[in-house]
Amino acid sequence: MNNIRIWAPKLMNSEGDRLVGGIQTYIWDLSNGLADNNYEVEVYFPAEENLEFMHNKSKFYGVKVKDWKAGKSVTSNIALNIIGTSTLIPNNIIGPCVGIQHGILWDRPVQYNRLWNIFPLLRNSIRVNKYSKLVNRFDHLVCVDLAYPQFVASTNPPLNWNTLTYIPNYAHIDDQVVPSLGGGLNKVIFPRRFVEHRGVRIAIHLAEKFASDSLEFHFIGEGPEEKLINNLANNNKNIKVYKLPYENRLEAYDANTITLIPSLSTEGTSLVCLEAWSRGSIVLSSPVGGLSNLILNNVNGKLSKPTEEEFEINLNKLLTKSTNELDLIRKNAYYGLTQGFSYNNWIYQWVELCNNIIQKECHKRNV
Repeated sequence: MNNIRIWAPKLMNSEGDRLVGGIQTYIWDLSNGLADNNYEVEVYFPAEENLEFMHNKSKFYGVKVKDWKAGKSVTSNIALNIIGTSTLIPNNIIGPCVGIQHGILWDRPVQYNRLWNIFPLLRNSIRVNKYSKLVNRFDHLVCVDLAYPQFVASTNPPLNWNTLTYIPNYAHIDDQVVPSLGGGLNKVIFPRRFVEHRGVRIAIHLAEKFASDSLEFHFIGEGPEEKLINNLANNNKNIKVYKLPYENRLEAYDANTITLIPSLSTEGTSLVCLEAWSRGSIVLSSPVGGLSNLILNNVNGKLSKPTEEEFEINLNKLLTKSTNELDLIRKNAYYGLTQGFSYNNWIYQWVELCNNIIQKECHKRNV
């Protein structure tokens, strides 16, 4: 058998439109890539109503939420199951399972009721214990960064490294678009959700300090802090707030921009970072989560502690770099992107992993 079943989180809204998100994009691309490599791919996901459709060469099945929870989605055998996120738990799965760990998410402060807040140590201990054991739920676990294996190795040793594979996230690289060099820096962009854990308050602070006729700040997206940003923009013509359609998102980046990634928590292999590199934008980032697997300080970007003061200092350092220094960072970033984080590299690693697991399972059955 060379059939693969992917179990995904919600992929469509109640109107039948595709949801846009990092995990959803990952699932669509993974199903396409495996199907292009001669696998028969089925994708199951919870939906408002039962539905069935083809996307490229893959079959997609929406399953009513109540049936999904009851484990009535499917019971037939399969060569390999891929669980779209490490916290997704479909029922009645038959056959070997590969989980996908998309990055540490439990480092974000969680609002509990008053009773939980009285016992923060107990609360944190329960969270650490719960997530450190995710690796044991699957026959194999794919990690998009190295933060999770390091976390498990230190909190729940010994870690069985043979059950883990590091496959970092990826960007679609257009060979026809090579980043230009020699540009000065006249724009800072924050192309993220306007939420606290993405560091939006740091970005707002920098806009207040630095926005001028020679340095615009662009907040591209939406979120709870949008009102605060709009108030700021209303009083400064050099601060812009807008949204871009997902298919046009790369228009935000060019060689004259600095891309801010001041994440405080909950970060894997940042797609924003990879896409910025693909267009020659200089990345100024915190070292949270998988970002430290991407950025080598002053080599392919700039790292900063996730505080207002430190980002202010490091933004100043970037703005005073020479054109030659900036071009070297752009060249290093683009080279690293093409060698380590391209879509072709990503799907090759997935195909290799699936082949190896299925071959091992066949060998077990034949022994």
